[in-house]
Amino acid sequence: MTSVVVAEGLPTLFKCHIRGDLPIQVEWRRNAIVISEQSPRFFLETILDTNSSLLQAHLHIERTERADSGLYVCIASNHYGRDEDRISLEVKGSFYTRFITPVFALSPENENPYPEP
Repeated sequence: MTSVVVAEGLPTLFKCHIRGDLPIQVEWRRNAIVISEQSPRFFLETILDTNSSLLQAHLHIERTERADSGLYVCIASNHYGRDEDRISLEVKGSFYTRFITPVFALSPENENPYPEP
């Protein structure tokens, strides 16, 4: 199983490479729920390279959200059987760090920026 961490708002692309006798059915699931091709959040694409007989199934998320975190499974099947590949996605919230540098004005008579009480 592969684990992926992505920042919220960034695109994510999963690729599943499949070899086998045609026809091959491909299904994507997130947390055991089938992802529909009509889903507005996910774009599913299947590409067959006729030179190498390699079938590529892609799952694309344009802008990831924290709710997209979970276990994604690419399931390929034909009349001989099935196989699957699992990908764990963790979407981290966007954040920024701001450093505040303390500024002290020192005069020659008072060089200690931390006066004693």
